[in-house]
Amino acid sequence: MSKMLELFTAARQVSVPLLAVRTADQIATAEAIRAASPEHVVAQWDAARGITPVPTPDGKAPKPTAQALAQAQIKAEDTVGFDSAMIAAAKLPKGAVLLAHNAQRQLTSAEPSVVAANVQAVANLRSVFKTSFRMLVLLGPALVMPGELEQDVIIVDHELPGAAELAV
Repeated sequence: MSKMLELFTAARQVSVPLLAVRTADQIATAEAIRAASPEHVVAQWDAARGITPVPTPDGKAPKPTAQALAQAQIKAEDTVGFDSAMIAAAKLPKGAVLLAHNAQRQLTSAEPSVVAANVQAVANLRSVFKTSFRMLVLLGPALVMPGELEQDVIIVDHELPGAAELAV
């Protein structure tokens, strides 16, 4: 188990609601988190598709996650906007994990009103997620939290595999 997954699992056990993972390979990180959370709903958000299930290696949506999104009435097309997705995330079931790809783009911008809404949307999930063991995982290659979130978000690194991991 990678150091990132150890930290992720430890954070889940104590109901850390907001986690950021600095990673050069967001897809691999999402797959690793999904694989490490077989008993939980694991969904993902990106700016092109909105909230969707994290697919299995064969490209299929895990049925429990797809059903949970349908039951919560969370539709991909309604959650393309980051702030809309974070509002919808409050309807995810207990224990769910939501991964937000390229989160650094949503928390820094030349448009102050957009950043303010996005930062507030993340902050609003803190208490809601803490009490129900849900987690928002912000993914990106270079994540620096805005001042409003730096005390609430735990940041971990998911390193690229080294020579030992790549050896055949």
